[in-house]
Amino acid sequence: STTPVGPKKPPLKEQIIQRSKKPAEPREVKEHFDPARFISAGAVMLNLALTNHPDCGWQLGKMANVIGDSGAGKTLLALTGMACVSVEPSQEDVDLIFDDAENALEFDLSTVFGDALADRIEMLDPPSENVEVFSDNLSLAIRRKNRFMYVLDSFDATGCEDDTAHY
Repeated sequence: STTPVGPKKPPLKEQIIQRSKKPAEPREVKEHFDPARFISAGAVMLNLALTNHPDCGWQLGKMANVIGDSGAGKTLLALTGMACVSVEPSQEDVDLIFDDAENALEFDLSTVFGDALADRIEMLDPPSENVEVFSDNLSLAIRRKNRFMYVLDSFDATGCEDDTAHY
């Protein structure tokens, strides 16, 4: 048996508007909005929530702190965003830096996200063990003069230099 082919669905944004229970109120779009200054957050709905643009989520040059309970998916969210950047031709110049301060990343990036991310991501070794090392690592990324996406997983895992002194 064959599956019948139905009518073509409208674009996702139109489907969302059609199914919404309350009318959409247009958000003010700033005249200087430049999509080249953004990278995808990894999901159309999240991009729309962040910027009202289906392809733009995180703004380059800005810090975003994603807060949530352990196991909520913060790491997966960050890596999904990195995976989107890794396959976007217009963002092939964006450095992808993952700083696993928790030392908790245990899945195979190639299997979960594909070779594009696994080949491009820079896993900091050693990861930042305190905020001073994080600051140094971030400064190094800035001095490269390349656009970059830097994920620190997680800020809560970093203490201060005095807390991590090795005697």
